[in-house]
Amino acid sequence: MRELKITIGGNEVVLLFNYGFIRLLGDAWGCDGPVGVMTKFITAAGELVDAIANLDSTKEGAVQSFELPFDTIDMFADLIRISAKANGVALDSSLCADYVFENQPVMSDVIKLFMDAMPKSKTAEPGKMMPAAAN
Repeated sequence: MRELKITIGGNEVVLLFNYGFIRLLGDAWGCDGPVGVMTKFITAAGELVDAIANLDSTKEGAVQSFELPFDTIDMFADLIRISAKANGVALDSSLCADYVFENQPVMSDVIKLFMDAMPKSKTAEPGKMMPAAAN
């Protein structure tokens, strides 16, 4: 099962990555389908991965010099809030944003689980996404 347990504000939250969750993200982000959700997510994930890479290359206790756009934090906060809500836990958006901002390394697990939840071609290599249909 594609899930991750995290604790936010004293609440244990199970982030469950499935079709229903992707559909809820699509509704929240104004996307017409899974490809739109995936495209929006991949952009935010790339920015977050870059920020995490910069974190990993700094000395402990040093002031961080990376930039993580507010939109990226907000998208990951939406992801947590919507998944929590779908599983019966109501969380404030700002609490979720604080979690994303303070727990960026955990977000790499979120990225992996999200990508694993997306549909793949039966002939594609494991871990590779199904290409978008040609128009």
